[in-house]
Amino acid sequence: MNEKEKRKDDILKELAVRFKDSANTMKSIATRIQAAATQSIEHTKRLNHGSETLRKCIESEKGPLPYSYLEFIEFSDASEFEKYKDMPLISDNDIENVDFDELADKLQA
Repeated sequence: MNEKEKRKDDILKELAVRFKDSANTMKSIATRIQAAATQSIEHTKRLNHGSETLRKCIESEKGPLPYSYLEFIEFSDASEFEKYKDMPLISDNDIENVDFDELADKLQA
């Protein structure tokens, strides 16, 4: 085997190793994505069950809730929920037009 063929053979071996490593990495990523998806499904089931349980406990005594369990858990307490419940959702346009320097100044004040 001459030097050129040996170099070609070495390159092909290195590429094969890299491909195998990439394939293993992709399998690992796919496994983690599948696990995250499974956890997400489980969390959604638990949140829905929590919402149903909360409604059963409270609605029977005081009528229907003005909000869902999923909405309520976004806030630290009921007063925070009351403060923000009538505000509109943040739109993509709102996000695109954020002045981050101004926002940082307000958050540091």
